[in-house]
Amino acid sequence: METHRIFLFMLLCFIVCAVPIQSGTSNTSENEIIKISIFSRKNRTGQLYAKVRLEEGSDKKSAWQVDIDHESMHNSDFTKHKSPEPGYQLIPGFGYYKFHNRGKTWLDARDTCEKEGAHLAIINSKEESLILMDLFSKAPRFHEDWNFIGMTDENEEGNWMTIFNEPLNNTGFTEWNLEEPNNGVSQNCGGFHGKEGKLHDLGCENIHGFFCELEL
Repeated sequence: METHRIFLFMLLCFIVCAVPIQSGTSNTSENEIIKISIFSRKNRTGQLYAKVRLEEGSDKKSAWQVDIDHESMHNSDFTKHKSPEPGYQLIPGFGYYKFHNRGKTWLDARDTCEKEGAHLAIINSKEESLILMDLFSKAPRFHEDWNFIGMTDENEEGNWMTIFNEPLNNTGFTEWNLEEPNNGVSQNCGGFHGKEGKLHDLGCENIHGFFCELEL
């Protein structure tokens, strides 16, 4: 909801700053009437998308009266998840998160998250990456600093996709560590460095800790 308010504020600022306003006094009948419709939705990775439609009454330049209809839709799949298993931490505005410090292969990690009513974490912003770093810093560790998250290029080398078959570039977070990804066909599963907050490619059959999440 906060993201929606910021978007609307920026849009109104654009209208006020960019639209010429007729000098002098004008009555309501002379005003240009503009209707802006905003449709936004959250995809399965938690990334917010918005579409704006502008309907203009005439070509005459004058003061504008703006009516904004804002419709918000959340992907219905979110409502089908049950509450996650105990051990998840609720982060307001983001969702439930859990760091598993006892490692598994990528496939086993994915299955574990799903059995708990969640999924392997997909990072949608810098802020969300900081959440995972904080969880990592507070947990005892039995493995290295690299941890599995919900992305892979196993189907096509170099084409990184989320576990929901959406391009990594659409998630809102693509900060790879220096020289990453770097191991081609031998490392096809996504990783996240718990201390540096960057993406890595990891061997799917290796044993690593992993992050699970369930969006609000």
